[in-house]
Amino acid sequence: MLTWKEEIIFNDGDEFFSSLLSSIQSAQKTIKIETYIFEQDELGHRFIDYLQEAARRGVEVKLLLDGAGCSEWDYDDAEKIRLKNLEIQFFHPLPWQRKHSRLWTYLNITKVIRGFSLLNHRNHRKVFLIDEELAYVGSMNVTAKHLKSISQNKSWRDTGVLIKGDKIKVLHESFQEAWNFYNNYILRYLRKKKATSGLPLLLLNRTIRQRRTTYRGLLQRLIHSKNKIYITNPYFIPTTKLRKVLSNAVKRGVEVIAIFPNKSDFFGVKYAMQGIYSSLIKSGIQIFEYQPSMIHAKVLITDHHVLIGSSNMNSRSLLLDLEVDVEITHPDNLQKINEQFLEDLKQSKQIQLSEWNQRSILDKSMEKIFFWFRWVL
Repeated sequence: MLTWKEEIIFNDGDEFFSSLLSSIQSAQKTIKIETYIFEQDELGHRFIDYLQEAARRGVEVKLLLDGAGCSEWDYDDAEKIRLKNLEIQFFHPLPWQRKHSRLWTYLNITKVIRGFSLLNHRNHRKVFLIDEELAYVGSMNVTAKHLKSISQNKSWRDTGVLIKGDKIKVLHESFQEAWNFYNNYILRYLRKKKATSGLPLLLLNRTIRQRRTTYRGLLQRLIHSKNKIYITNPYFIPTTKLRKVLSNAVKRGVEVIAIFPNKSDFFGVKYAMQGIYSSLIKSGIQIFEYQPSMIHAKVLITDHHVLIGSSNMNSRSLLLDLEVDVEITHPDNLQKINEQFLEDLKQSKQIQLSEWNQRSILDKSMEKIFFWFRWVL
């Protein structure tokens, strides 16, 4: 079990990024960042300034951005970063994120088809590695939307964790694999490998075998729960199997409560989620929608166990995207996360079936349409 100092929970974006930027200032050898979204806003510019200062001290800085998640970035944006002595790459880059001289050679039918295939396989992880000792993990992208100091009452509610020690070696390995995705990345993705390199604390899905292991592990956590299953997730479109497991949990007396966002950043996913509200409520699952702002935390509490990370409970996270989750172990942190869930619950409104059935025909139609395309949302 980790000590308190080796595992620190953040339920506030300002605290998370304040600690992270302080760690960047103290970095001595390497800074490796992989994030789904890196917005060129006030926080993003602050990040670049801190990274540039680290590079001046001789720290090796690598920034890996997801092509689809950072679709607003282009090749020129990346070149400006490289001029600051920072290494930057896109995971499965979009055409406009490639070198201009290669753009037209890329646009042939074979490469276009392959490009669409890669576009659907994304790096959804949010991992910030400082030297060989610190790893910030969770669901916080580099965006001022997480900061109450900037976005005020519109700031997102999110959760992250700082892990210390040599146990984060596997995260350095997975970063390097994603960084070198051109070099037979698919072959590495298919190869057999131990699920978490002997570290059950960190749950990765770098290979098909790891995906199966992670999915089975998720189902087993739910199947063996005896008292409670608390879910906080912004993009909840579970598989049929997962929905059945949750329904069976209710039947055996487990309290199943889910907190979803009332204000979502992606209306398509929101409609797809709402398309299964009725069936979930009928099965006995209590659904609440968080009212103050967008809730982006991905937290699963089952009895005395907690998982937090980047994974959504949808087909994309389970089958397509690269994700990482952390099993929280320290008793004080377990209590802290449970208390945060209850606090979020106080600020949420329960969805009652009688009221829910009164929604408009247009909303019901939109739910059906987007639920049909749930596999790619």
